[in-house]
Amino acid sequence: MKWKYFILLIISSPFVRSQVPDSINIDQRFEQQIEGISEKALTNNDYSEIAENLDYLKSDKINLNSATAYELKQLSFLNVFQINNFINYRNRNGELYSIYELNSIQGFDEKTVRSIMQFVKIEAIAEEEWQLRGIKKTLKYGSNKIITRFQTQFQTPKGYISSNDSSEAKYQGSKHKLYTKYLFNSSEKLRFGITLENDAGEQFGWEHSKTGFDFSSFHIEFKNLSIFDKLIIGDYNLQFGQGLTIWSSFSTGKSSDATNIIKLGRGVTPFSGTNENIFFRGISATISFNNFHISPFISYNLIDGGVNMINPEEYNTYESGLHRTINEIERKNSLTKTDFGINTDYDLKNAKIGITLINTKFDQIIAKGDRNYQYFNFNDNESTSIAAHYLWSHNSVILSGEHSTNVNGAWATLHNISVNAIPEFSFLISYRNYQNDYFSAINSPFSEFSTSGEKGYYFGVNSELHKYLKISAYIDIFEKTWLQYQKDAPTKGYESLMQFDSYINYTSSAYFRIKYEKKSRNLFSETNFINQLKDETKLNLRLQFNKLINSNFSISSRAEYVHYTHKKNENGWLIYQNIKYNLPDLPLSFFSRIAFFDTEGWNSRIYAYENDVLYIFTVPAYYDKGIKYYLGVKYELNKNFSFWTRIAHIKYENLTSIGSGDNQITGNQKTEIKVQMRIKF
Repeated sequence: MKWKYFILLIISSPFVRSQVPDSINIDQRFEQQIEGISEKALTNNDYSEIAENLDYLKSDKINLNSATAYELKQLSFLNVFQINNFINYRNRNGELYSIYELNSIQGFDEKTVRSIMQFVKIEAIAEEEWQLRGIKKTLKYGSNKIITRFQTQFQTPKGYISSNDSSEAKYQGSKHKLYTKYLFNSSEKLRFGITLENDAGEQFGWEHSKTGFDFSSFHIEFKNLSIFDKLIIGDYNLQFGQGLTIWSSFSTGKSSDATNIIKLGRGVTPFSGTNENIFFRGISATISFNNFHISPFISYNLIDGGVNMINPEEYNTYESGLHRTINEIERKNSLTKTDFGINTDYDLKNAKIGITLINTKFDQIIAKGDRNYQYFNFNDNESTSIAAHYLWSHNSVILSGEHSTNVNGAWATLHNISVNAIPEFSFLISYRNYQNDYFSAINSPFSEFSTSGEKGYYFGVNSELHKYLKISAYIDIFEKTWLQYQKDAPTKGYESLMQFDSYINYTSSAYFRIKYEKKSRNLFSETNFINQLKDETKLNLRLQFNKLINSNFSISSRAEYVHYTHKKNENGWLIYQNIKYNLPDLPLSFFSRIAFFDTEGWNSRIYAYENDVLYIFTVPAYYDKGIKYYLGVKYELNKNFSFWTRIAHIKYENLTSIGSGDNQITGNQKTEIKVQMRIKF
C-alpha cells in the first residue's frame, strides 16, 4: 500500500489545480548543490554561513547599480554567465531603473528574476564615507539580531552512559547542543557579531571557558572607513582566485547546474560559522588605489592537535571541533597556527588578474602518517605559497584559472573556459593538475578526491531545448596519481550526470536525473596477500515534482533508485513527500516530510536535503530499511520575533542499534528536536 499511495501521489502532484500563480521553491538549485557536496564530504559540513548571508541580504540588499561580480556571487544560484551578462548590460546601458530590466538580459528568465528579487534593490549610486566620530549615530540606527538554538535527542548514546569498568561516562557534557549568536549591522557601514556554540557532549559552564561555551567567535567589520574598503578585526574568511591557495568558506562543486563551477572570490569576509578549525583570526583589510585592490592579512589561531604516537616530536591535526571526551579535551587548542600574506588584484577593462602570497607556520611539526597512501602528506611546520589567478571575459567567452606553487617546488594548476555563444546553449571545459606533494592548509579548489595528487578534465553543458524544458549534463574524468585510503594503487575514474528540468508552468516543475560514477577500490581477500583494485560503480535515478498549489500551500515529491556494484552488489530506493503550509490568517507556517527507504547497505545510501529551522542545512544519508518523518513549525509574532521548532523521528526495521562507537544508540528508533528563536531590534 505504501508504494501504491506514493506512486499515485508523485504522479498526480504536479497537476493539481493552481489557485494563485506564484513562484515555486527558489532554493531548489542550491539544495541540489548542498546534496552534491554532502555526498563527497568525509565530515559534517557547516553551511550556516550561507543561510545567514542570504538572510542578511534580505534586509541589506545588494544594489544592482553598484554591485561587483564578486558581490553578486553571494547569490549562489546565479552562474558566471548570468553575472557576466548582467555586468556587460550595465556597462553598456548605465544604471538600472527597474528590477524588471533584468528580463531583457540574456540568461535572466522570469524564474531567475523572481528568485533574486528579495535579495537585490535598485538605487542610485551614492559615494559615502563615514568616520569614527559618527559611530554614535551609526550604533543608534543600526539593526540588531539575536539567534538562540537548543537541540537534543530523546535517546541516550553510549558515550553518555557509565560503563561497568568506569564510574564516569566518556562524554563529559550533556547530550544537548546549544547555539547563540548576536549580530549588528548598520547600512553596510559597520557590522559585528558574536557566535557561541556548545556541541552535544561538550562541557558547558564558566568553569570550563570564559564564555561558558566550548567555542566562541567574534568579528567586527568596517566598510568605507578612511583608506579601507574593508577592515575586519577578529575572525574572518579569505576567498581568492579559484580556491587553490586560500579558500576558507563554503565552496560549490559538481551539481545539476553543470557550468557553475567557476569561483568568484569575495576576498576578505567576516567569519560567523562554527567550523572551529577552518577560519582565520586576526586582522584583514582591503585597500583600493584606482584599479589596484590590496588585501593584507595576519592571523594567529589555536587549533586542535595531539602528539603523534609513533613520533612524539610531531603532532596530528584534528578538524572535527568536538571536545567531548578527556582525549578530545586535551587536544583542544594545543597547536598554534600563524598565517600572514597578501592578495593583490588589478582590474583591466574586461579582466582581473591577481597574485596571492601566504605563509603558514605551526609551532610543531605536523605528522604525515605512517601509511603508504600518506607518503606525500605535509610533514613540516612551515609552508609558503605564491599564486597567480585571472578572470577574463569577452562577449560570450570567459577564461579563469589559478596556478599555485609551494616554496618546495610542488604546484597545482586549474583553468576553465566557459562559452555562452547563444542564449539557449552554454558549455564549460575545465582542466586541473594537482601534484602529489602540493600543500595548502585551508583551500577548496574544484576536485573529486582532494587538493593534491589529482588530475582531471571536466565538461559541462546547459541547454534550453524548449521554453519549458532544459537539460544539463557533465562528465568529470579524473585520475588519482597516488594511493588513497582503501586504494593501494593510483586509480582512474569518471562521474557523469544528465538532468532534464521541466517548467510546466509558473507553479509546477519537475526534473529527472541520471547519475553514474565509476571508480576503483581495494577488493579485500583472505587468500591474497596483496589487495587488488576492482571497479566500483554507482547508478542513481531520481524523479522529483514540485508544485505550488496556492500562495499558502506547496508540495514536492521525490523517488530515487540506486544500484551499487563492487565485491557485493547493492540496491536501494527512497520515496518522500514534502508539504509546506502557511495559515492564511495566523502567523504560523508548517513544513513536514514522510519518507520511506530501503537500501541493502551503506554503499547504496541515498542523500536527501531536509527542510529545517532557519540557518540549518540538513542532508542526512538514508540507509538500511525504515521510515522517517519530521514536522517543523514557524511562528512569527511580529517582524521582530520569530520562533521555530522541528521534531524528526526515524525508525529502522532491521537494526537493533543505531550509530557506532560512543554515538551508538540501543534500539531501532531515534528522535531529535530543535528549538530556535530570533529577535530583531
